[in-house]
Amino acid sequence: MKFNTVEYASQDENALTFTLVPGAVQGDAVTLTGNGTAGRGADGDPFYGKLNLPEGDGKGAVSRDGIVIVKYTGALTAGYRQVTVDGAGKVKPAATTGRACWVIGVDGTYAAIDLG
Repeated sequence: MKFNTVEYASQDENALTFTLVPGAVQGDAVTLTGNGTAGRGADGDPFYGKLNLPEGDGKGAVSRDGIVIVKYTGALTAGYRQVTVDGAGKVKPAATTGRACWVIGVDGTYAAIDLG
């Protein structure tokens, strides 16, 4: 199946290529913003993964599995948590529901998150 000229049937299961919403930069916590599209999203959108490699053609690889290190905001603590994006490239604790994942630890700027 293709979205925005990207074939999804044969991609690696840990990182997928998406068309990026302008403004997303390497290292951002991103969410899905449409068919085959990822970006910073809006505050409170579910966390999907980490933008690893933006490319010159407006596409980029997003890690959606395994351990990712991303910036965070708010009172995020280690443990099994629901997390969302803040719309500025960081993750934060979900107010209600978000992506369930293990927060391995935080250091004041970055969080180590196990996406499964």
